[in-house]
Amino acid sequence: MDPAHLIHEFLDRVRHYRTRVNLLSGTYLILFLLVAGGLAANLLAYFLKDPGPWLIPFLAVWSLPLLYLLGRTYIAEWFLRLRRDQAALLVEEKVRHLNNNLINSIQLEPQLKEERPDGISREMIVELLARTQKDIRDLRPEDIVSTDRIKHTRRALVGSLAILLVAALSLPDFWTRGYEHWVAPPPEAGPIKQVSGSPDSSGSNQPEFEYAIESMTLEFNYPAYTQLKRITLNNADGKIKVLPGTEVNVTARTNHPVAGASLVLNNRDNLSMDALDDHRIRGRFIVKEGGFYQFRLKSPDGHKVLLPTRYPIELGQDRAPRIIMFLSNPKPVYMVTDKIQFYYEAVDDFGLSRVNLVMDVDGQVTRRTIKRFKSNEKENKDGFTWELATMALEPGNRVQYYLEVEDNDNVYGPNTGQSEVYSFEIFDERQKRWDLLALQDELVDKMVTLLAKTLVSNTEPLADKPEDLTRYKKTLAWTTDRLIEIINLAQTIQTQAREVESFPKPYLTLMGNIIGGLNEIREDQIQAMNQINNALFKTTPIAFNAPPGGPVMERLITHLERDILFLVKLLNRERMNQVMDLDRELGNLAENLREEFEKLKDKNSPKSTSEFKKAMDKIRETLHKIMEQLSRQMQGLPDEFLNKQAFENMSLENMNASMEKIKDLVEQGKIEEAMQEMEKFMDDLRAFSENLDNMNQNQENMVDLELMKQIDDSLQKIDELAEQQKGLLDETMDINKNLRSQQLKMFEQQLKDFFESLKKDVNAIQGILREDERVLETNPDMQKLVELMDKEDAISSDIRDLNEKTLGSLGREEEHRESFAKLKDKRAELADIMDRIHSLHMKMFHGFKNYLPELNSKYDKLEEFTEIQDLFEFNSMFRQTYPDVLRWQNHFRTSRDLNPELLDRMNDDLYEVAQLNSEISKKLGTMMRSLQQNYQSLLNDEEKQQLQRMAKQQEGLSKETEELSELFQQMNRKNPMISPGLSNRMTGTGRYMKQSQSRLKDQRVQDSIESENRALQGLNEVRDMLEALKNSGQGQGQPKSSLQMGQGRQRDPRQGGGARRLRQEKITLPSEDQYRVPGQFREDIIEAMKNKYPEKYERLIGQYYKELVK
Repeated sequence: MDPAHLIHEFLDRVRHYRTRVNLLSGTYLILFLLVAGGLAANLLAYFLKDPGPWLIPFLAVWSLPLLYLLGRTYIAEWFLRLRRDQAALLVEEKVRHLNNNLINSIQLEPQLKEERPDGISREMIVELLARTQKDIRDLRPEDIVSTDRIKHTRRALVGSLAILLVAALSLPDFWTRGYEHWVAPPPEAGPIKQVSGSPDSSGSNQPEFEYAIESMTLEFNYPAYTQLKRITLNNADGKIKVLPGTEVNVTARTNHPVAGASLVLNNRDNLSMDALDDHRIRGRFIVKEGGFYQFRLKSPDGHKVLLPTRYPIELGQDRAPRIIMFLSNPKPVYMVTDKIQFYYEAVDDFGLSRVNLVMDVDGQVTRRTIKRFKSNEKENKDGFTWELATMALEPGNRVQYYLEVEDNDNVYGPNTGQSEVYSFEIFDERQKRWDLLALQDELVDKMVTLLAKTLVSNTEPLADKPEDLTRYKKTLAWTTDRLIEIINLAQTIQTQAREVESFPKPYLTLMGNIIGGLNEIREDQIQAMNQINNALFKTTPIAFNAPPGGPVMERLITHLERDILFLVKLLNRERMNQVMDLDRELGNLAENLREEFEKLKDKNSPKSTSEFKKAMDKIRETLHKIMEQLSRQMQGLPDEFLNKQAFENMSLENMNASMEKIKDLVEQGKIEEAMQEMEKFMDDLRAFSENLDNMNQNQENMVDLELMKQIDDSLQKIDELAEQQKGLLDETMDINKNLRSQQLKMFEQQLKDFFESLKKDVNAIQGILREDERVLETNPDMQKLVELMDKEDAISSDIRDLNEKTLGSLGREEEHRESFAKLKDKRAELADIMDRIHSLHMKMFHGFKNYLPELNSKYDKLEEFTEIQDLFEFNSMFRQTYPDVLRWQNHFRTSRDLNPELLDRMNDDLYEVAQLNSEISKKLGTMMRSLQQNYQSLLNDEEKQQLQRMAKQQEGLSKETEELSELFQQMNRKNPMISPGLSNRMTGTGRYMKQSQSRLKDQRVQDSIESENRALQGLNEVRDMLEALKNSGQGQGQPKSSLQMGQGRQRDPRQGGGARRLRQEKITLPSEDQYRVPGQFREDIIEAMKNKYPEKYERLIGQYYKELVK
């Protein structure tokens, strides 16, 4: 295409784009002027009572720029469009690398049409056009014409609309009031003296002259609770806008003499006024409602005149207080003994009265005052800790609560405000266990469904057909999906069970093993499906690539059968525990009912049967719960799990009939017969309780007899291993003690000289560090820095308070502006303080000065260790201290912009301290190596042979430990109640034994003691785990019935009440001198306590026990 045509097209696009930008920005600006003008006009009319005189000046100021913009935006752009040469100059101005080629091309291009261009060859013009076209090829109109004007005008329009919206929302009747003031100014805006009176209807004749109010004074006495000062308005316009309860004193001056006057409120109430003189009158009234008031004047000749002017009365608003609550530990569920801590901020315009905590417990609302305000505080920030134990809450209660704040309005009563409502539940352990039982039922159902589907699936060897693989893949996919559901449900049960403290730990182990085993099977199934996909897409025969079909499914079947068996046992055990809990509750209810009968018998007076009905209904409900759980347990158990005959004997018909008969006898007033029937009912309950006890004792153990025998054998083996390991440890410690004694005698003088040398070096370091501390403390710049940092902390605290105050004052414009201004000043002051701190270049030295006391205390400890000649403690402390000096030395070396004088001083001192530390390190290393070499050289042949024998014995113990670890793994595979932690802990114990064996062979006696100790500790932990497993397997620790077997079948005294059996048994109390320690031993202890140990050992003893506990 012709270059000249492309250049013209580019310039036309620039012209059109510039026209669009100007039109759009001009339109935004015109709209901005319209919105701003309307806003200004309405604000002017809103706040001025008579805006009429301002109308013409306002229209002139507003219309002139509006007309100018209309002409410039639309008329000028239409008739005075940008020419191409002007567009070229605009492009040249924006793109510097064109070098006027574009404007030259536009000016020279017309000469191509001439036959003989003047002074310029045609080829040169064509070349210029081609080059120019290449230069502008990548240019866009957006790169030439700036759109900043559009952004600025659009922001101005949006800002004006936002201001208009804020004004409309914050100013009442913004639109209507402004419009009405423009159209018709309010009548009361005119002068008072122009208002004249008319004769009252009660007067017979018209007065000689017309009355008017020339001036008026209003005095407002606000209610006492507001603590507002009295306000007096001289030359007032009569308009009243006050709070309800405000006393208004009105003093007016008339234009003619009056004999009396009265105030008329809302054409309803007449209040007399006092005549101060011929022209001045005074009256008062209390504002209770809005409306208006008028004056009724009485002339000297007795005529009454009601002035037509109605002065408005508007009621101010005492806004309701506001309160915000912040919870520090929000939770959906709390224990009865938990504490809820929260903070609150309360604000009111005139004063706060009190803060209440409102609680709704299952529909029952209570209020508790948590704070009262004696003085009229307008703002308050405080906190409260709510102890739930102080309330009569029961497990399962649903509690909703919020904070309620009241102000001190004593006119119409306090206004109230409330915070956000929060809620929680009281943890109900019994209900939680019921829910867990339901989830476990669902888990068993899902596992049984999966087992049934897997058993009917064909897991025979796959045929050489793709259809077989596809069918097997679908089976694997279905079982994998079901496994994911089962695993998720088991994880949910495990998570919720951890929240219940009484939930048995072996059950958690069972859930963990189920989850782990099924996860492994699921991964194997996914791998098998991947292998099937690979086999289907390979060209070789399927039989060569197909995965084995049986093993994965067989593992799944075996795992499900084992898990279902133990889950059923678990469910039955849990249900039986719940039944026994209900049995104890039933015993308590029955005992309470019998006590009520005893009281009723003693009073010999009839009593309302409502309490007895409630007690009977509660007993019947508990019995039905017990039978429901027993029936569920019966459905899932074989015959040998439960005595069916005992279950059938637990019929509720007889007990229900007894309860109905007791109820009828009580209603008829036959107390003696009711007591006899009550005794029969108690006998039935005792028999019922005995049957439950028998059923509980007949529950199958979670650990079978064979496994229990293995646990007993393992416990015996663990005890033997622990005894042998302890014997090895005692022998090793005896050898170590003997060697240390010999070494101490040989190195006594050498150690004394060694510690004296160390003490000299430590004292030298202490002197250097204390001198550095003194220099830094007395440095003038350091003192200035400390002073400035204190000011920085104070200003930062003020800024935090002002931040809170500024946020709290949102909505109160004047207060918010004042708080923001103070905050701005404080921030500027803080910035100045920070600049002054930075200019001192002392922050690094300040940190070192603060650390010096800690560093000095470490060297003080090292000095104490040199005095008591404790080499190992000195070595341990020195290894902690040495790196600190190197760290600070590196800080000073790498820091920039520090005080040069102090920097040189600190670098020199720390270098000297590092050199002394190096000398101490060399001396310690030399001494420790000498002692170690000497330590092993002190071993005689007999002790060396003893160590070799002990190493072989330790090797034997390690092998037995490995055998036990394998046994525990087999037990875990047979019974998922066995935790894999047993095998893991035993493996760790064997590792320590091997470590001890190696060290005994190398004659490292001290290191071997540490390994032997850990091995012995591991054996003890394994024994504790086995004991817990044995107890849980035997059903030990299960709660017993509260009705004890034996004479009288009285309640368990631990449950409270009815302890007759205990009172009948003989109890032997210990004598005074029984278990008393010998007198001589006591005297020795008292004598030793009189002699205090040396002061330097006090801290060392404390540190020793801390390390021992660790």
